[in-house]
Amino acid sequence: GRALGELCLRYRYPVYAYVRHCGHAAPIALDITLSFLHHLLQHFKEQGQPPMKEHFRRYLLARLHAYLAADWRGMRDEVVDERDASVEDLETRYLRDSAHADSPEQVFQRRFALEVLTRSFKRLHAEARQTGHADMYEALAPFLAHDPAPGQYDEVARQLHTRPLTIVVALKRLRQRLHELSSEELAE
Repeated sequence: GRALGELCLRYRYPVYAYVRHCGHAAPIALDITLSFLHHLLQHFKEQGQPPMKEHFRRYLLARLHAYLAADWRGMRDEVVDERDASVEDLETRYLRDSAHADSPEQVFQRRFALEVLTRSFKRLHAEARQTGHADMYEALAPFLAHDPAPGQYDEVARQLHTRPLTIVVALKRLRQRLHELSSEELAE
C-alpha cells in the first residue's frame, strides 16, 4: 500500500515525461500524470499488488498505455490536487531531457533508469558519509562511470594521502556497492 504509493510517486517524472512527449501540453500532462497515479493506486487498493513476475517499469508503462487509451478525462476529476510537484519543475526537467529522445517510450525508459541511478548514487554517498569515507567518495565519484585516465589514480592517492592501490581497491568496492544499491532499487 504505502510503499507502492511511494514507488509510484518516485517515478512521477518518467510518467510525466512520457505523457508530455506524447504531445500533451504541460498543464494537461501534469493532470494526466497525477490522475494516472491516483487511478493506479486505487487499482492496487481494489485489486492488490501488481504481478510480481513483471518488472515494475514494464507494468507501469503497460498500465499507462491502457490509461491513455481509455477516456482518462473522466477519471481525472477524482484526483486530489497534488501540485507540490509543480508543472514548472516537471516542465523544466522535461525540456532539458527531451532533446535526446526519439519516442515517448524512450523518454520513459531513460527517465526511469536515471531515477534508479540517482537514488542509488544518493544512497552510496549517504553510506560513505555515515562510515567516514566522504572524502574518498567525493574523490572517486567522477570515476564510477568510467575508468580514470593514466596518472589519475596517483593524483587521487596524493590528494587523499594514500597509496594508488588503495584507490584502485576503493573504486572497485564503490562500483560494486553502486551495483548492489541499483539492484535493490530495482527490486523494490
